[in-house]
Amino acid sequence: MPLVDLDSLLTIPRIGEILVVGPSNSANLAFIEALCPNIEKGNSDFIWGQMQASSDLELFFYGLCPAVSYREFAWDLVAPKLLGIVVLFDWYETQAKDIQDLVDFLIHKTAAPIICAADACHKPLPFREAVYRPPIALSRRCKFTFCQSSRATFVRRTVISLLDMLLNELG
Repeated sequence: MPLVDLDSLLTIPRIGEILVVGPSNSANLAFIEALCPNIEKGNSDFIWGQMQASSDLELFFYGLCPAVSYREFAWDLVAPKLLGIVVLFDWYETQAKDIQDLVDFLIHKTAAPIICAADACHKPLPFREAVYRPPIALSRRCKFTFCQSSRATFVRRTVISLLDMLLNELG
């Protein structure tokens, strides 16, 4: 009799965690709601969502608003398990310097890939992504894109881009 039951190992669902951060908790909520059928709101600054990506992969999304001090967040517990981070910000309202400071902070806290998603909200996207240069200096581990947090298609595309970044890092 083997020491490890291989059938039970193959049927254990894998869990991936993605952090969604940004200045607006309502945008974080809309982003996570576009993906997850199960949503929990811990307090006004923390959102948790769960979705079944495949039969053996479950994704958890954590929405975190800056009202929660990033410096006091449990990075030592969360950072090693993150598949990636979505920095979601309102393209028409948020200052680029605020997002740059947040990205710089995140780069030093985790090795996870980061996608900066400029949320165009309900307005049409301002430019074609291929011709735009972001106002944020990004590292090799970061990517910039536009999205609309209210539209599931754009949200899924953003998460797929993040997962593609992760897979490209693995080689």
